[in-house]
Amino acid sequence: KLIYVPNSAISSSKIVNYSTEPTRRLDIAVSASYDAPTATVRKALLEVADDHELVLHDPAPVVLLTNYGASSIEYTVRVWCKPEQYGNVLFPLTEQLRTCFAQSGVEMTYDHLNVHIVEK
Repeated sequence: KLIYVPNSAISSSKIVNYSTEPTRRLDIAVSASYDAPTATVRKALLEVADDHELVLHDPAPVVLLTNYGASSIEYTVRVWCKPEQYGNVLFPLTEQLRTCFAQSGVEMTYDHLNVHIVEK
């Protein structure tokens, strides 16, 4: 795709060049059920990150608990890769994370509402 950008837009904007550094950080957000123990979730996510051949091990992959949502707990899988391998890591790793949850018995949740009917 060829894009023409006016000089004024370039000179007044921030430009991020991801290819100048030897590594690039990749963060993937995933959600898990409140019923899944944090240690189980973290172990499953780290196993997938560690097993991916293009994920760098220095710095080591980490899993962070980043948010308590209304229907799930959000985790961030943070890995590093070579800039030119970004897409080759992001898409397969995202798919593998879902598979590892299924194999580990961790439910990926979505926003939902539980209704409890109490009879008096």
